[in-house]
Amino acid sequence: MATSDHYGTLAEAASFFENRLHSFAWDNATGDDRVKALNQATEYVDQFDYLNDKYAVAILLESDPEATDDEIQAAEASQEHQFPRGTDSTVPTDIEHATYLIALKLLDGRDPEQDLEALPMKSMGFADARAGYDRSGNTLEHQAHLIPSPQAFNLLKPFFRERNRFLIKKM
Repeated sequence: MATSDHYGTLAEAASFFENRLHSFAWDNATGDDRVKALNQATEYVDQFDYLNDKYAVAILLESDPEATDDEIQAAEASQEHQFPRGTDSTVPTDIEHATYLIALKLLDGRDPEQDLEALPMKSMGFADARAGYDRSGNTLEHQAHLIPSPQAFNLLKPFFRERNRFLIKKM
């Protein structure tokens, strides 16, 4: 089985999907694919700039307000994921749920990069090969930020450092 490097657990994700409609992709996925989807979903969650410091940094600064930049950077690097943050030692439930929702979309075959590329497509054809593009700039916010689930994006938004400006970190 693939290694676990994600928010939440397989058991919690299974419980989350147990009473939800349209969870076929999760229900029919292998254990390995579920873990891969959760790992990839966690990468998508971790791409944003969130409120507060990472937990490791917050704890360092609480115990040593005079910590050096090198010590702060080391603490930052010691915590692989963006959550937990501040002095809260647990990952918020909404972050775990967003991870599960993103994983479901990934298992269902959604490719956030492909979705982003398709945003300007207004119409498409097959016979006589026609295509039309809408370059007006109106995009769906969740897709523009490579999150395949609007519900997951709405769960993430309250944690963003600046809700009207996004810093996407390279994965």
